Amino acid sequence: MAKAYISEIFDSIQGEGIFAGARQIFIRFSGCNLKCSYCDTKKIRQKMCRVQRTGCREKIKNPLNATEVIRIMKKYDKAKLYHSVSLTGGEPLLQADFLKEFMPILKKMGLKIYLETNGTLPQSLKKVISFIDFIAMDIKLPSAISRSFWSEHKKFFEAGKKKKFVKVVIDPKTKLHEVMKAAKLVASVNNKTPFVLQPATLKNKKIFNIEKLLFFQKEVLSILEDVRIIPQMHVMLGIK
Repeated sequence: MAKAYISEIFDSIQGEGIFAGARQIFIRFSGCNLKCSYCDTKKIRQKMCRVQRTGCREKIKNPLNATEVIRIMKKYDKAKLYHSVSLTGGEPLLQADFLKEFMPILKKMGLKIYLETNGTLPQSLKKVISFIDFIAMDIKLPSAISRSFWSEHKKFFEAGKKKKFVKVVIDPKTKLHEVMKAAKLVASVNNKTPFVLQPATLKNKKIFNIEKLLFFQKEVLSILEDVRIIPQMHVMLGIK
C-alpha cells in the first residue's frame, strides 16, 4: 500500500482562483519539485501531519496510507458543506502512486476532487486524471523559478482536458512577454479556458501596482476570452 507525506489536513475556504470562497477540506502534501521565489510553504517533507477541525487538533506521524487519511476524512462534517477536497502542496502529483489508491475512495464517499498543481508532471497527471473534477494549474514563469517549463506545461495542459483553469502569479519581476507566452500556450489548446492573473501577496499584504495588472489583463484578453485578476483572498482575511 502506497504512503504519502502530508503536512496538514484542515477545512477552510478556497482563497485562490475561480472557486475562491468555496468551502473545502484541504490535504496539503509535503514536498515539491520546484523552488518558486514567492513560495510560502516548506520545501522539505514533514515528519508529522497536523490535523485541524472544529474542536480538535492532533498530530499524526508521516508517511500515511490511504486508509489512515480516510479515517481522518470521515471525522469531518457529513453535511453538504464542502464544495470539494483540495489536494494541494507542495506538489501532490509527486505522490501519484498514493493518489491512485486514495482518489477512488474519495469518489466513493461522494466527494469531488480539486487538484492544485504546478503543472510540470504530465505523466503523473495521466495516472489519476479520470478521478479529478477540477484542476487549478499554475503556469510557472521563468522569472519566478529561474528556468522554463513550457514543454511540460503544454503537455500537462493537453492532458488536463476540460477540467482546468490556469493561474499565473504576477510579481514585481514579471514581464509581459512571459505572461503572453503563457496565454498563447493556453490559446493553442482552448482559448476559453479561464486564465487567472494572481498578484503575489507582498509582505505588507497589499497588492502591488494595479495598473500593471490591468495592463496585463488587457493584453491577454486579445487572445483569450476569460481573463480575471484574483488576489489571494485567504491572505486578506487572515485565514489558511
